[in-house]
Amino acid sequence: MKMKILIVNAHSYYNLGDAAILMTMIERLSMVFRDAEFTVISDTPVEDSKFYKNIKISGIKYPFERKNRLLSAFRKLIFYVRFWICVFLNKKIKHFNGQIVLQKDAVEAIKHIGSTDMVISCGGGYLNSFGKLFARLSLILCAIYYKKPTVMYSQSVSDLSGFLDKKLTVFTINLLDKFICREKLTYDYLTKLGVRRDKLKIRADSAL
Repeated sequence: MKMKILIVNAHSYYNLGDAAILMTMIERLSMVFRDAEFTVISDTPVEDSKFYKNIKISGIKYPFERKNRLLSAFRKLIFYVRFWICVFLNKKIKHFNGQIVLQKDAVEAIKHIGSTDMVISCGGGYLNSFGKLFARLSLILCAIYYKKPTVMYSQSVSDLSGFLDKKLTVFTINLLDKFICREKLTYDYLTKLGVRRDKLKIRADSAL
């Protein structure tokens, strides 16, 4: 039986650097897990599925509005409450229809996590206070809750500004099997924030 590896938090092929990171990741993992079946949860699944022909592409469209900060915050709260209800019920109830709680693409992402053998968060520099930090970490925490071997691959972190952002990031990384830093700057920054040293390893950018 083929090993199933799920790559989450991947980026669009529109950015050549991000595409290189993803393809290099898969190439290197294929050398270790020779018969692995890869599935990718991407920010832009429609576009990426046309480019990555031999890889299953799924995705989540996060329903957040940026025009109104109050509305955006409210919608984020509702989304995450529904997300975690679905995560919990999907684990407890066989053949649970998550679409009564959450949108189809998010339900599919949760089911992918539940059925895979390993979860790897795509390399990059997206763990910051300016993007979808909670969204990125939610997929990782879902994998940890489902007791999947979980690794964050070749990451740069240096700009977490909010108290909650810092605490949630440290909490998540300390639950991982391993967090691979792209450079010593990230290693030093995370250990200063409170991440356990045994969770961290320094490796070069996966695209190099």
